[in-house]
Amino acid sequence: MTYRARRLLFLFSVLAFLILSGPLIFYTFGYRFSFSNLGVHKTGGIFIHTNPPGASVAIEDIERTTSYLTGNAFIQNLRPASYTVRVSRRSYQPWEKTVDVEPQAVVELFPLLMPATPAITVFKTASSTSMRASPQASFLILHDIKNSKHVYELFDPNLQETLPFADAVSQSIMALAPPNALWNWNASETSALIETSDDWIKLTRQNNTIRVRSLYRQTSLANIISKKPRLMAEDPRDSNSYFLLDETNFTHWNSETRAVRQLLQSIGGFFAGDAYLILWDMQSGTPYVTTLDATQPRPYATSSLPVITESRIRQIGDYLLLTGSDGAWLFPNARNPIQLLAKSSDVQNILHTDAYLLWWNTDEISIRWILPEEQLPSFQKIPQEAFYKSDKIIRNAMPYPEEQYVIIQEDNTIYALELDGRGGTRNKHILYKGDNPFFYAPPQKKILYVYDNGSLLSIDLP
Repeated sequence: MTYRARRLLFLFSVLAFLILSGPLIFYTFGYRFSFSNLGVHKTGGIFIHTNPPGASVAIEDIERTTSYLTGNAFIQNLRPASYTVRVSRRSYQPWEKTVDVEPQAVVELFPLLMPATPAITVFKTASSTSMRASPQASFLILHDIKNSKHVYELFDPNLQETLPFADAVSQSIMALAPPNALWNWNASETSALIETSDDWIKLTRQNNTIRVRSLYRQTSLANIISKKPRLMAEDPRDSNSYFLLDETNFTHWNSETRAVRQLLQSIGGFFAGDAYLILWDMQSGTPYVTTLDATQPRPYATSSLPVITESRIRQIGDYLLLTGSDGAWLFPNARNPIQLLAKSSDVQNILHTDAYLLWWNTDEISIRWILPEEQLPSFQKIPQEAFYKSDKIIRNAMPYPEEQYVIIQEDNTIYALELDGRGGTRNKHILYKGDNPFFYAPPQKKILYVYDNGSLLSIDLP
């Protein structure tokens, strides 16, 4: 073969490659040829993950079944437009959402399907007026009023039994705690400090019995401090030692030796970690991190706030949540504080996960995402919003465990409410409807605890 022939053959091969690879390149970039109008269009797709898997997906005339192994399905080659996605599965409540498909983009959807008839287990029957729980639901705490006294029953759902009080003193002190008392549990949920209007009460679990003691009214501390300490926290180094905030005086007290030692002044609030303290310094309007001996302070944040005389501090990952009579602020580490609320009446209902903070009042639920912007869910465009308004009375709201949903109670019905508001709607499915239910959803278990009409129940969650 001559040199000229070889050259022509090479040029022909390059030309054939370009002709054949061109459509492939256009295809990989989302372009499709339409025979209806003989044109080329950019396309997009919808990726959907259903829980549980094996659900039917319908998008116009396209039908798919999500993988029984992964729960995933990918519908591609969709022209840019609005599409209504319908998901169904036998014995489950249907799910539907309208989304916009954009060129060269994939819309992600994560439907959570709720059983039409939930699986309910009855733990026990009890005569109570309300229920609360420890953070991880080691205890379900039933409350009732009998003969003008508060009666508490601490039920362990793992053992499926009520733990008895260690003695008559424990039972009588517990009867002094009203249902609106604030409970502060330790990490292992073996003890709690209960704040009442005139006392601090310590509840301890010992050998599956409940021991309760007064830490102020019935101790020598009442002779040293004339008024109940505004804040109290256990010193993690010693179960008999406590950090106290008496007005603005930050002190340390040992219940055995009865010694009270003043540490600092002009403190508006504090948080006791495993090996450190976080203190709200009223003079600078700044939170400080110190050792457990209240030495070697360093600023937690560089920005300050106006004078806040009374505050409570919670640590949420790398954030501090500061609540006071004038509202609530979120302190990102070394960044400017963010005001969440301006009304003190809304402060009591702030809950959180690792991804967001949630708060609510009788007719509205709000959210503040604390994830970095690049880690926000694809449906979330702003970090903070009032995302749900109700024409009924909202009685409770909690994060749904490990899903992008929340659990809410309106009047006597408990729902799973979707956080994804694309298309102008959020799916809301019934979990339980009763007479006067109280519910709790532990953050790391797919289970819902409900007390209603004399029965303590558990409901399995998808």
